[in-house]
Amino acid sequence: MRAANSLRVADMENAMAWAKASLDACDAISGLGGAHAGDRTMLDALVPFANNLAIALERGSSTAQAWRPVSAQRKREPKLPHV
Repeated sequence: MRAANSLRVADMENAMAWAKASLDACDAISGLGGAHAGDRTMLDALVPFANNLAIALERGSSTAQAWRPVSAQRKREPKLPHV
């Protein structure tokens, strides 16, 4: 809800507003549930996404350019051994 509240109708097409909403979502999930990045929760995916998107946009990348590295992140190997 906090992430949704940070977006205004006028900002729906503003990439930085979406990046901020993503960061707000990370804070809300962490604050409400007590989890942090590295705890093997959805924050392990959401935090890097939100941070990378915000950084790329702050550096002046277009939305398409900012999104590309986020969506093309290297495939991660499972951390748990296969049994």
